[in-house]
Amino acid sequence: MRPAIAYIDGYNLYHGLLHGNSEDCLWLDLGAMVRRFLQAGEAIAAVRYYTAYPRDDPAKLARHMRFVNALREGLGVDVRIGEYGLKSLSCHTCGARWKTFTEKMTDSAIATDLVADANDHAYEVALLVSADRDMIPPVRWVRGRYPKKEIRLLLPPARKGEALAAECSAVHKIHRKQLKACQLPDPVVSAAGVQISKPDEWKTIRVQPRRSHILPLTVRRPVVHVLRRVLVALNARDVID
Repeated sequence: MRPAIAYIDGYNLYHGLLHGNSEDCLWLDLGAMVRRFLQAGEAIAAVRYYTAYPRDDPAKLARHMRFVNALREGLGVDVRIGEYGLKSLSCHTCGARWKTFTEKMTDSAIATDLVADANDHAYEVALLVSADRDMIPPVRWVRGRYPKKEIRLLLPPARKGEALAAECSAVHKIHRKQLKACQLPDPVVSAAGVQISKPDEWKTIRVQPRRSHILPLTVRRPVVHVLRRVLVALNARDVID
């Protein structure tokens, strides 16, 4: 079997779920999700999840810690915790300055593991869940040094990542239907028999279907008819003038 390792950019995936109308899928079985993108003769050797604990919101911290515990204790996911600290920002127009919290060290941690595991021949296939341009240098290095190794990009919802996609062996979009099919049980039971329940706030999330910007056919036909009459009238006026 060809060994595969999944490298999951936690915050990139999280924001993709929020912006991709899939925030009701936060209780996500990462192992089941990445296995959907394996091919025949391949097997997952490790699932690595890179994240950081938010320090500016106690309720969000508690929910995230519960999710991390479910992954680590219930599924055996290799969780890598980075830093979450203040970052200085400024407005180029007015010169205003402020500080905001952000995760740090995720990109460098993924890059280091991607290269180190390639050197150790720990994988033949890497499943990279991200859309971050910062992943381009390590991906380019691995594919240049080990051309037989595959790096498949799994794009979170609402993420494009064209530049990174151009450097990978293959690109797949993670769709909402796949996310819904890969939800963790509630509760998750750890190897020690401890039950880890889905956060109550996540249980009540309801996603509203997005409205289509395309007019239904019954509306489009009259609109087209009116537009044609307007155009005919305008052309006639141009001839008279």
